[in-house]
Amino acid sequence: MGDFIISSRTIDVFFNILSSKSTVNEISELFESEGIYEKPNFSSKHSGARKSTADAYVSNLDLGNKNDVQKLIRVIETYLIKNDNEYFNISEDIRFTQLIRLLNNDGFDYSNGKILPVNGVFVSQPESMFDTYSLEHVKKDWDRAIKESNTDPEDAITAARSMLESTCKWLLNRMEISYTERDDLPQLYKKVADKLEYFPDIDGERIVKQFTGSMSGIVSAVAEFRNKYGDSHGKNEHYIPPTSSHSVLTVNLSGALCTFLFETYMTSKYIKEGNNIS
Repeated sequence: MGDFIISSRTIDVFFNILSSKSTVNEISELFESEGIYEKPNFSSKHSGARKSTADAYVSNLDLGNKNDVQKLIRVIETYLIKNDNEYFNISEDIRFTQLIRLLNNDGFDYSNGKILPVNGVFVSQPESMFDTYSLEHVKKDWDRAIKESNTDPEDAITAARSMLESTCKWLLNRMEISYTERDDLPQLYKKVADKLEYFPDIDGERIVKQFTGSMSGIVSAVAEFRNKYGDSHGKNEHYIPPTSSHSVLTVNLSGALCTFLFETYMTSKYIKEGNNIS
């Protein structure tokens, strides 16, 4: 997947809008709602408390990193949605139309309340798992999957499948459930899914388990898709390779499923009983 870049001009225009329409507290709440926090001991080049505050948050991001770019995009997206209402139409305000035009120049499109790359889509991000726990092997597969989603679909599909397997094995180890190296991905997933508690009451558990049944089909499909279209096997002369839309779908589904399994585990009886999660 290609690089996503937000220009300094786009950021400056966003700061100008924030400084004219929002309080310092509102700016802080906007960024922190997306998990972005002020850079400690930061000295801004901007004058004025509101611009300086926004700058302190943005400066704590690495805008060469796709995940951090997505965080900033979500902040801008949230702000646009908040201000586009029955009392105020952003399309009639030159400041907002300029911001949207600059976003378009950067390769993004704002439509129906969403900001997306013009020639691609954002994939779901389970980075919260990586920030807190020792999941380097999972993170490596995830980074590879999102990097190659548009440029090397076969490798992205292989990485997405590996990420699912690594996540299942990590969870099984923490739950002290045995498995063998002969267990395939669907078998590993079933062992995880059968032991997790999904909802605190019976009706909720029943409903969520309908989802997990569908998830089992997704896991099997990802495994089969990788076997047929991943880059780990030779291909015959009639082979038709997958497209980026196929790999983005596979990576999105795998990332969402890994995040769901991990977060379910984090609220499960295994954590309450004091199992090691590092």
